Amino acid sequence: MANLFHKAAFFGLVYKYRSLFLRYWLQLALGVLALAVTNLLGLAIPLQIKQAVDLIQSIMASPQSNSIAGNAWGAFYNHLWMIAGLATLVLGARIASRQFLLGAGRRVEFDLRNQLYGHLLKMPASYFSAHPAGELMSRMTNDVDATKYLTGGGMMLGVNTLLAYLLTIPMMLYLNWKLAVVTFLFYPVVIFIMSRVSKQVRQGYYEVQEVLADISTVAQENLNGIMVIQSYVREEQENKRFEAICGRYFGTYTRLIHERILLFMVLAGLSGLSMFLVLLVGGWQVIVKQLDWGGFVAFTMYLEQLAWPTMALGWTISIFQQGAAALERLDEVFSTESNIQSGASSSKAESPPSSQEIAALEIRNLTFAYRNPYFRKSEPESPHTAESKPVLQGISLRVRRGETIGVVG
Repeated sequence: MANLFHKAAFFGLVYKYRSLFLRYWLQLALGVLALAVTNLLGLAIPLQIKQAVDLIQSIMASPQSNSIAGNAWGAFYNHLWMIAGLATLVLGARIASRQFLLGAGRRVEFDLRNQLYGHLLKMPASYFSAHPAGELMSRMTNDVDATKYLTGGGMMLGVNTLLAYLLTIPMMLYLNWKLAVVTFLFYPVVIFIMSRVSKQVRQGYYEVQEVLADISTVAQENLNGIMVIQSYVREEQENKRFEAICGRYFGTYTRLIHERILLFMVLAGLSGLSMFLVLLVGGWQVIVKQLDWGGFVAFTMYLEQLAWPTMALGWTISIFQQGAAALERLDEVFSTESNIQSGASSSKAESPPSSQEIAALEIRNLTFAYRNPYFRKSEPESPHTAESKPVLQGISLRVRRGETIGVVG
């Protein structure tokens, strides 16, 4: 198996199929712009709340005349209206980002599945002998879906997380740089753990798809040959065979789920630890008058705004790793070129003769062997190996027009 974790290989595949993604560059750009607007407007809400809290604290701290208090409360209500307006704009921009990015992912899925199907129609019969239908169905369904999520949901979560950190961390440093340093103290350790777990998620997805392809292959073969299975009373044996493959799938998928849960647990623990440190250190700063209540509330809200992107980071990494493995599996299909040439592909190609022009068909010294997809080249060949033992050898015959020849046995 190729090195699944090489970042340069992944970006090389993205560049190779760039035409598939850049076809919808306008939608993707508008989606990213909507995410940027969402995060920029979201930065203003904690500042408005900070000013509102400061107004309440000033009103309660010093006795004022009714006119001054009325002006202060008027300013307070203005902040509330500003918060409501900003929240409405954030909601609209977030909906727009989902429409553009998720819609682009659906269109990429549509194009990719059609291109894959068209490519398979051009492949020779020997390719389908080496690649069972179940394997190809797995690539046309699960791998195409994973690529869709990579383009739509993965890009949406990834860009949103990146913008959230790039825009929110400077605001937290501006409010209280000491508290911000304490908050992000354990992030390097968590990033190291995530990098290790994410590699396992990618390999786990690859293994899950391989076992799923085996399930589809066995099911299709048995359903197509159900009359033979029943005639030879092979129901129990085939049932045990299918149950064994399903057991492999259950074990492989369970390991993948455990790895994804570990990733989410690490990120959830990071969010909880950061909030604990903010309450501990920030609360002490408020008590000793190093931080006012408005700044403490705004800082806590900025940290809360990072909570969901941090939690979603686990999902984002999982989507990107699964999408990278899926893109590699699809590239294995697209990289196999067909050796079939149609008459329409060349201007010099001759049109095939009609049935009336064919007097006879002749075969001389034909040798044929089925290619066994489960045969491993690393294993030594033997006379009993399907890869090396022809089923037809040295066959010569001539079929005249109107004759029918059957090869059985």
